[in-house]
Amino acid sequence: MAPRLQEILRGIGASGLIMQPSEADLRQSALRPFLDRYMRGKAVNVVEKSRLFRLAWDLVGDGSAVRQDLYERWHRGDVARNRTNLFLTFDQTSTVERMLDVIRTDPDA
Repeated sequence: MAPRLQEILRGIGASGLIMQPSEADLRQSALRPFLDRYMRGKAVNVVEKSRLFRLAWDLVGDGSAVRQDLYERWHRGDVARNRTNLFLTFDQTSTVERMLDVIRTDPDA
């Protein structure tokens, strides 16, 4: 689920994930009126939005997020081998029987 969550957050956040003011930026009196006007969200102020997006960045873009993504994707071992093992352990009896019924049926009958 982690890779899918990251994909969704990246899609929703887009460039907003990396284009957020820092806490220092939010404290600058000369900059703050522009941030309040242009960086706020629909029902959230610039401070809350910025913190939310920086939290999302921590989940999808920073070094820890990348390490977590790699772990989630590969800790289970070789993907091809795991898929093959899943295929081999799946009960294929009914599928094989249906295929045999099709190929054993006389088309001229």
